[in-house]
Amino acid sequence: MRQIEVRHLYEGAVILDGFRPATVTALENRSPYTVAVRLHSTGDNWTALYSPAAVVLLCVVPAVAWRVHHQQRDRSTGEGKGATHSSSRLSPVHAVRRYWAYGVDHQTVVRLEEEHTVVTSTPITLDQLPGNGQPTPQPTECGDRRFYQLHRRGPRPTPRYGPTSSRCLRFGFPSRPRGRITPLPETVRRVRWTELWARSGKSLDRIVQLRVKAWVESLLKAIETEAMPADSAHRWKSQEQWRAATIRETRRKATDQAHARVTSELRREALAEIEAEGSGFWPVRWEESTKVFLVQGEWTVTVLVSGTDHTAVRSAFASDLPPLIADIVADAQNRIPRPKKTVPISAATDTPAKVRKAWKRDRAKGTAPKAANGAYTPGS
Repeated sequence: MRQIEVRHLYEGAVILDGFRPATVTALENRSPYTVAVRLHSTGDNWTALYSPAAVVLLCVVPAVAWRVHHQQRDRSTGEGKGATHSSSRLSPVHAVRRYWAYGVDHQTVVRLEEEHTVVTSTPITLDQLPGNGQPTPQPTECGDRRFYQLHRRGPRPTPRYGPTSSRCLRFGFPSRPRGRITPLPETVRRVRWTELWARSGKSLDRIVQLRVKAWVESLLKAIETEAMPADSAHRWKSQEQWRAATIRETRRKATDQAHARVTSELRREALAEIEAEGSGFWPVRWEESTKVFLVQGEWTVTVLVSGTDHTAVRSAFASDLPPLIADIVADAQNRIPRPKKTVPISAATDTPAKVRKAWKRDRAKGTAPKAANGAYTPGS
């Protein structure tokens, strides 16, 4: 299906309204922001209101394409000879005009074919698909082809390594023990391979460093027992000098190469283990935000439920949450920052009498008045 804006619709177009195809019979611009579309489908007529910028799906998409057939040009006669070569389907007109066979001397265009294709899309449900092992039903018209395509509907495709499902809750309360619960939508993401090492409690950088060191040390031990090559004997004074220089150069080059190699090995190992464990990789866990935030006059705290097993996450969200609400709200109440005592007013604060006295003194001296640092300014 092809997307099209309502402002570009035309009479006779077949669009998808809800879950059924409908033919556009009339268009009416009722206002700069509203377009009335008259639709017809199997004896039923109705009017739908759209915004001119709204996007609808076309169920019938006609297309025109061309194929260029060319041969090798005979230099003596100027005619084509040998096998005929065909281009792919060229839809833009400028692509046909600028086809390379028109602009070279050793090729001649034999013929130009025009193809008209109409793609008709009919929405179906999953239970209407052919069964397992059954062939695809053939179309009724000769020369037609039938295929199935999932277009922005249906279940989410399963990623290669297990998805992590999480549900997030936000508890809001002005400053009382009882709070208001705002459930946030569930999100699904792929498990990152670095989470395998985070679950084990080890630092990934430290693991990479140790593996790189072990791999480089094995190369250096082989150099310590290796003899100096005969073709390099004239460049070094002794065996020890050659060995020291070779170890130094090997350590410098091998460390850079080993870092990328070890990281790739760790990634492959982590993905294999994550895929082997499947939905049991990350158990259900509850996480509560360490801080309580003041948002639009309400103190809020966020609680997150996550795990790789979708069923376990939803079950924990439904069954384990009610007993925890009172403890979460009470704990958040204790973490609300409150001032311990009132801030005393400084004795040096300006008063109206002090300000008037300063004005009289400044007028007598002819100097500009100084800005007051208290609640009263010279202009008050």
